[in-house]
Amino acid sequence: AMQLYQRALDLDPNYALAWAGLAGKHLMRFGWSIVPAQEAVPLARDAANRAIELDPTLAEPHAVLGYLQTLHDWDWDGAQREFVRAIELDPNYSTAHHWYAFLLATKGDMTGAIEEIQLARDLEPESPIIVSEVGAFYLMDHQYERALEELRAASVLDSKYESTVWSLVRAYGFLGRREEGRALAQRFLTT
Repeated sequence: AMQLYQRALDLDPNYALAWAGLAGKHLMRFGWSIVPAQEAVPLARDAANRAIELDPTLAEPHAVLGYLQTLHDWDWDGAQREFVRAIELDPNYSTAHHWYAFLLATKGDMTGAIEEIQLARDLEPESPIIVSEVGAFYLMDHQYERALEELRAASVLDSKYESTVWSLVRAYGFLGRREEGRALAQRFLTT
């Protein structure tokens, strides 16, 4: 994806949406620990700011800046402003709601976090990561039965999605159903 965004920018250096996409890819490379923060964060921030400079109506680069401020800068107020702005610009942008949920959870607002992740799921009900993370947020909120229910639904969507499987294992463990969790983990690891 990064090569395609770069190719688009080689053809049109003023293509704001390509800058926003490139910003998101740099962010994910940092977020998933693929490259060190000192390499990815400045690239993500610069690309997001360039996208905003070219088109201030795009939600995507504001969401990138909000998630950078959550994951890297620990600037909760700045992150809040960016997420609110992204959602104002495009209330149907599921990723903004998804990442905003992480900020709210970080700040201890689990009710708000669950509302945002559910909004993200409502907007993108076929996304394995978002559907799985609804259950993960219920786990964080110690609502283990509800987490199990949500994670089972996510497993129907994609039974091989690793995050869903390990969250299910944790839910079984929290509910004292360790044998079910162990059996699920063994099936996953051997298939």
